[in-house]
Amino acid sequence: MPDSLAADAVVLDVDGVLVDVADSYRRAIVESVERCYGRTIDHAAVQAFKDAGGFNNDWDLTDAAALYVLASGEGYDASVDAYTNAIAERGGGLEAAQAVVKDALGARAFERVASRLDRERLREVFQGLYLGADLYRSIEGGEPDVPARPSSTDVDLDRNLDGTVRARNDVDPIDDGDPIDGGAAADVDPESDPLCGFIHDEPVLVTDETRQWLTTNVDVGILTGRPDAEARIALGRAALDGIPADHRFTMDDWDAGKPDPTALTTLAERMDAETVLFVGDTLDDIRTATNAAEADPRRVYHGVGVLTGGLSGETGRTKFANAGAVAVCESVNAVPDLLE
Repeated sequence: MPDSLAADAVVLDVDGVLVDVADSYRRAIVESVERCYGRTIDHAAVQAFKDAGGFNNDWDLTDAAALYVLASGEGYDASVDAYTNAIAERGGGLEAAQAVVKDALGARAFERVASRLDRERLREVFQGLYLGADLYRSIEGGEPDVPARPSSTDVDLDRNLDGTVRARNDVDPIDDGDPIDGGAAADVDPESDPLCGFIHDEPVLVTDETRQWLTTNVDVGILTGRPDAEARIALGRAALDGIPADHRFTMDDWDAGKPDPTALTTLAERMDAETVLFVGDTLDDIRTATNAAEADPRRVYHGVGVLTGGLSGETGRTKFANAGAVAVCESVNAVPDLLE
């Protein structure tokens, strides 16, 4: 892999690149399935779904995990790795997961599984857990389906070293069109704040120095599978909420999701870029860049993997390289050195 690259635009994923979502989105996946069906997958198994591809949308991943749990109750005895490998062989995503289960169980058993898969309820529970009460009311409307932190024991898992937890008032819950203030973490008594969502457990990964270098030296874009309101919260915390709206793509802006290249090629067009570096934490991020290169041969697209998501170590580096990454960095903070 090259020691350095040239690019006039850098497009950043959010989750696993700008903020750590191991204890927010990924935790919400695992707990949503458990709250709805009494059993769930291991936290580490989430990465196998991500590697399979087609799960840029965490709601779809939650549905596929629930499908696995329900299918297990009908006699499906494959491991999560076998299940996700079969999904990958069928092209990835929820439709592939459904096809895998149907083939394994047969039509009648699959119909029983499918009838119990309540995608709307899973989404409501997921959003309730992830957003917490205040943000759920302002973003989703109404009351959350379940408390995000129903007991002091659950809250204790997310304490800082000094025994405090981050307050829920470090984001602006009002979607008023203005940049959302990332705010500062504050101490709070978890016993008095049982509905603080997992969204408040997202440490910022990008340093001030890296952010300053990128915004000074290249055009910066955002490409994320988050809904727009949740993307704005994360960007506010990372102090990147000043990126123009037309340089951002969220779940709300296109239906296909990664690895479809449309969003990336559109951003390149809008930024009038000749060479684009797309920095992501999943194999689908790298596939997005390689797909963009095929779809838009007028420009150069480089996919760069970072090891701050679910992929790590030499195994992660190998998987990124096999997917077509031109470079693999320990974190987004190594990108300036890659470009200098």
